[in-house]
Amino acid sequence: EGVVELPLHYTASIDPLRYGDPANSGEMMHASFYEARQKCYATVSDVLTKLVFPPAAGPQLSAEQRQAGKRRLVELAMQSRDTLFLEHIYQVMLDLGLREEMLEHGGGALESFLCESGGLQQPVEVVFSTNQVQCLNLLVQLYQQRGQHHKAAQVLLRLAERRTPSTDPSLDLLERTHLLDQALLQARAAPLEARAAPLEANGDLVEHIRLKQTLVGFQRVMYERLQERAYNHTEGGPSAPPAASD
Repeated sequence: EGVVELPLHYTASIDPLRYGDPANSGEMMHASFYEARQKCYATVSDVLTKLVFPPAAGPQLSAEQRQAGKRRLVELAMQSRDTLFLEHIYQVMLDLGLREEMLEHGGGALESFLCESGGLQQPVEVVFSTNQVQCLNLLVQLYQQRGQHHKAAQVLLRLAERRTPSTDPSLDLLERTHLLDQALLQARAAPLEARAAPLEANGDLVEHIRLKQTLVGFQRVMYERLQERAYNHTEGGPSAPPAASD
């Protein structure tokens, strides 16, 4: 308890007016208080990191002790109302691969963090980072866990439409097709939600996804024809096919 509570109490005492939040202060004042807050938050996340990846030197805890300590630390951290701390600890948990634990304690703060960190509202032409993709994939799982199929479909559609760096081959036409298929399944399940989106809005989403599927299907056919043509016109055997991510 002390690992979580003492740093957070100290944080509240040095920044009671929350100048560390960029919404509450000017740039210069924000930087100073923000740095002070991050140092306090780091004392909590450092312990969590050591519980997940214990250092080679020093006293060693058993696997059972580390698991119990990690579970208790996460439970206490998730009870905090400090949104800046929650954003910090969520990112650390994401980096540590603690996705199941994040979903287990998936309150409203987690949804906001994943939407913001995942760049859900950023322009389509902006390239997505690996971290943003991880956040959006986790957001889909959160919405599916809550039975919010309409929202899950919207995020899956955003993942399918995203742009990736030219050096990242992870999103090809096959993967886009898979994401669109999953989005369509979620959109079709949306009317079953307890608080379903209006039928007209959901119908528009289904139709939009179908149009995207048609477009990607056409792109796949064209890509396969170009690949076959390149093969036929290459002397001495096939050359490496062009990337299918665009």
